[in-house]
Amino acid sequence: MTQFALAWSMAALFFAASAIAQDAAAPSAASSAKVASPPVRNEPAILGVGGDRHAFLALRDDQPPRRSPGLMPGPGAVQSDADKPTWLLYHLPATADLGSVFNTGGRRLTQLPVTWTVSNESLIFFFRETTEEGESVTRVRRLTVRAQSPLGVYAYEPAGRFEALPPLAPGHPPIAAATADGAVFLLALDTTGSETGASAKIALFRLGRTAWSPVALPGDMAFIPTQTAPTIFPWGGGLGLRPQSTTRDDNTLWRIDRARALADDTSKADWTRVTAPIHSDDRLVGVANQLLAVRRTGADDAFEVSAIRDALRAHLAQVKTPAGAAVAPLGEQLVFAWTDKDTGGRLKLRIIDANTGRVSFDGFARTAAPISQQDVQVIVLIAGAVLLTALLFALRPEERAATTLLPVGRVPAPPGRRLLGALIDIAPAVGFASILWRAPVLHALGLPAASGESAPVGPPLTALGVWFTHSALSEWRWGRTIGKMLVRCRTITATGDKPSLKQAVLRSAIKTLAPPVTALLLLEKWRRHPGDLLAGTFVVLDAETVDDEDAAAKIARESDPDAATDSTAAGP
Repeated sequence: MTQFALAWSMAALFFAASAIAQDAAAPSAASSAKVASPPVRNEPAILGVGGDRHAFLALRDDQPPRRSPGLMPGPGAVQSDADKPTWLLYHLPATADLGSVFNTGGRRLTQLPVTWTVSNESLIFFFRETTEEGESVTRVRRLTVRAQSPLGVYAYEPAGRFEALPPLAPGHPPIAAATADGAVFLLALDTTGSETGASAKIALFRLGRTAWSPVALPGDMAFIPTQTAPTIFPWGGGLGLRPQSTTRDDNTLWRIDRARALADDTSKADWTRVTAPIHSDDRLVGVANQLLAVRRTGADDAFEVSAIRDALRAHLAQVKTPAGAAVAPLGEQLVFAWTDKDTGGRLKLRIIDANTGRVSFDGFARTAAPISQQDVQVIVLIAGAVLLTALLFALRPEERAATTLLPVGRVPAPPGRRLLGALIDIAPAVGFASILWRAPVLHALGLPAASGESAPVGPPLTALGVWFTHSALSEWRWGRTIGKMLVRCRTITATGDKPSLKQAVLRSAIKTLAPPVTALLLLEKWRRHPGDLLAGTFVVLDAETVDDEDAAAKIARESDPDAATDSTAAGP
């Protein structure tokens, strides 16, 4: 028995070492999540967008990806030209610790969106592309965030791609997007009349379930190419509009107080004119139900943040950042992000409270999840190996080997039957987890559904929990699971009785905690894996399956030559 324990220990350590080596060597999305800043050579471009629950950053990476990233917007999935940059997409949830970032499953963009916005749990992109016929079109794509477990792990759907939303009508290049009162709005040019010599106009659209609906603007607004582009932004519970100004001192804004009400009739938008103390170079950002004006001050190499309240402009904060820093709202915080050239391009964040202006976080971005899914698998495998090895040597089951015999007439179940029974038991658990989490079956098995994706932790843990519960309770109550019943096997003790609750829980915990170690039953005389050895149980064929002693001997010889001779001489 000492030889068996030694062999089992070596096999368990082999499985653990293999898992660690694969996790370290493979350029998986989960392993790349440990790098809070992407590898860069020159100062990359960085853009940011945010909302009440999430913020996102797109960081330029001049290095070609080591493998197909699996998610690229528009036609042409993989960037083939190594000289062209890609943009790594990072996620900052409002519920995570400040300064934490996720790498969205290793997703990259081969082109930056013209504009983008965060709506509830989704990130919506607007890409301007040219078709093979030479027509310029606007494609709208969505990425949805799903919280997967209390460990702080997120899944990004759909797996391996963007979800296509209703496209914008031709002749409407996008200008700016915003989410207000839960509705998505897009400000765009209307160039449909340019063929007749008319100048382009500004149009506003609201995203519906199947199409974009036009929203009436405060007046007929012509687009002036020489002026600063108009923009829209969330303002309290409504939508704000800053039109193009003909003079530097023009501080006119327009506002809709209830943006969601436009779902009923977008042609009757009730706009209110507001005169606000804003500058021409202000960027207007809606944060925490208030309006902030963010402008660059060249003298101090910093951002000046001011709160706009009615006709007053109140200074909130002075945030020093290098040139090219991104600004994004996040809940009641305002995030400033840039890459630090002195540390090789590490991502650095400075976050301020939008209500008080105080700095909430100042430092390099931190790995968001405490542990990744691959970390969970490796930790569980190593913990199981160490636990079982310690128990095997502590309990010294070899001392009982000489007296541990099967009851008369019982024959160890062949490994093939046991494997089939286990697969039958696992299938409902995987199906239940897939339905519960609305995840692909591969996610329930702990595998990524697409290249470049990080498989979530929740579905496989749920499947293991259901498998363990079914196995433990069924073997305690009836001596067999559904799978064992279908393949005509059962679990018994040395006296031929059903396992106790403690025995059933022990053997089920071991086989679900570290499934690979069950293969070690091939090395044991009575076809017992480590869970059976510690629980003192056997898996045998049903009594009615063995018709007579000759059939019993034949089956025993097929499963183990030694078991055939020992079972005929076994006593109770």
